[in-house]
Amino acid sequence: AEQLSGLEIKREIIEKLIDKFFVENVTEFARELRKISKPMIIAANKIDLLESQENFEKLKNEKIIPTSADYEIALKKAAEKNLIEYLPGNNFEIKNVSNEQQKSALEKIKYLVEKYGSTGVQKCLNDSIFSLLNYIAVFPVADSNKLTDKDGNILPDVFLVPNETTAKEFAFKIHTSIGEKFIA
Repeated sequence: AEQLSGLEIKREIIEKLIDKFFVENVTEFARELRKISKPMIIAANKIDLLESQENFEKLKNEKIIPTSADYEIALKKAAEKNLIEYLPGNNFEIKNVSNEQQKSALEKIKYLVEKYGSTGVQKCLNDSIFSLLNYIAVFPVADSNKLTDKDGNILPDVFLVPNETTAKEFAFKIHTSIGEKFIA
């Protein structure tokens, strides 16, 4: 545990795994330790390229998410220019595109998004934060009926915290003085 302390691996995890593996089987021990302590998702970027799609089909599994960061950026820029209606992680609707080159590019992106369900970027973020890390989104509000802050902004802030975070621990995340005055 002392040798692995720099990796922030809890002693309980190490003790649990040590009982499962013989001393000679260091490689398997290390592999399992990494899986438990540092879970990962592989973002298979460049899925917009034909070669990447072929490779993805060969490697396909639940931990590999096909992504296209280029297409995600293109969709966000098109949405900013009001050419499409787009919510990251979802399909999109082409609205006001008169330029044939832009329309053709958006149709190409639409085909890929329909094939894989999205550009994959938002899925990587969601799966990493909410599934792999088991975090939850907490929206602190001043008015719980209107879901606003003290200035009337609706759900202006979000905190990502581990699922088992207590209300008092969360109070300290907002501000030390709030945590210190917290009544359990």
